[in-house]
Amino acid sequence: MKKLFSLIIIVLSLVSCTNKAHKKMAENFAVVFNDDKALLRNTNLGDSYFKVLKDEDAHISFQDEIMIRSNYSISESEMYAFSYLFSDEKLNDIFADVFLPEVSDGVFFTQWMKDKLNTKFEFKGEEKGTLRWDKNGISIELTDESELFGYGKVKILYFFTPDSEKKLPS
Repeated sequence: MKKLFSLIIIVLSLVSCTNKAHKKMAENFAVVFNDDKALLRNTNLGDSYFKVLKDEDAHISFQDEIMIRSNYSISESEMYAFSYLFSDEKLNDIFADVFLPEVSDGVFFTQWMKDKLNTKFEFKGEEKGTLRWDKNGISIELTDESELFGYGKVKILYFFTPDSEKKLPS
């Protein structure tokens, strides 16, 4: 009976620590993804190259005339990378890569992101492990690759659906 009680205490302690760690991660996700006023990080598809350049200035790791790449490191094992791709100086696609310490963290992030996207976009389903949402000519794809990599690894793609590209203002 003592062993069973000890085991229960250990399991509850681990769950409590995990919940605290995930709560902190969720706070980090909200700060990094900052999508309250825009699609992502104060940025919308169709924004100008120079607007994104200014908004991401402090975190830029690479830039040329068609791409801006920014990186955010919370710790050695919690990092976020964003690649903004442009066509005619307008933001066309955003690739986000999320790197987290554990496979379970990738699962947690995926659920956190699903919950956020479900409130703003129409869920279109899952195909080959990729979840997809659409709304007003914008598509988002989310893929949890954590099991494949052995740590938390999630990728997200934001892009215009083909019909919406024709409707963009010049």
